[in-house]
Amino acid sequence: IEYVKVFTRRQHELGIYGTVGEIGVHHGKFLIPILGNALTSEPAIAMDLFEDQESNLAKSGFGSKLELLRNLEACGIPENSIRLAGGNSMHLTASDFTQWGLPAFRMLSIDGGHTLEITLHDLMVASCVVRDGGLVVLDDFPNPSWIGVSEALMHFAHAQDRLVPFMHGYNKIWFATKSHVQQWLEFVADESDVFTCQDMHGSRRAVAGHALCFTGPVK
Repeated sequence: IEYVKVFTRRQHELGIYGTVGEIGVHHGKFLIPILGNALTSEPAIAMDLFEDQESNLAKSGFGSKLELLRNLEACGIPENSIRLAGGNSMHLTASDFTQWGLPAFRMLSIDGGHTLEITLHDLMVASCVVRDGGLVVLDDFPNPSWIGVSEALMHFAHAQDRLVPFMHGYNKIWFATKSHVQQWLEFVADESDVFTCQDMHGSRRAVAGHALCFTGPVK
């Protein structure tokens, strides 16, 4: 949560604004801090199967729109401030966001289906809809219970070069656009009171040849 706050503040300082949201929101644990730190002028979207759990072939989460709405209300986030998009993310395309009138993403979390195919699809969509300077966060890397996520990350990192991994912490890996990745690496190194980066210039924490700031424990 602290990372979301610090990254959001820095993006706004740099004049980076846009849509925020998450694919695979479950009950909103990570979505809520993303929304809570966003400006009211920044559009927000939550995408999940919600109650359509028959389509949850990966069994990687059991989202509930009712629980999400309860948690949003408890945190003072009005329902009408966020678009709720139910459905299978495998049917999601970059053009859907254009049709919904959403500008490019400033911050997008991916925590949907945890198979290789679904995670890779969600990452590829993210690479098309995030703005320069935006951030994409992938959950459950590494997690031995969900090897598909790790497989998808490796495929993705070699298949495109627009999104580059630059930080890992609390079981999440953070991507920046190639245009800003060096800037974000310098930022997390400078903010040593927040990000306790380790091995940034070694190969032990590299992913697909990209050096990472490794900060925080693996859950």
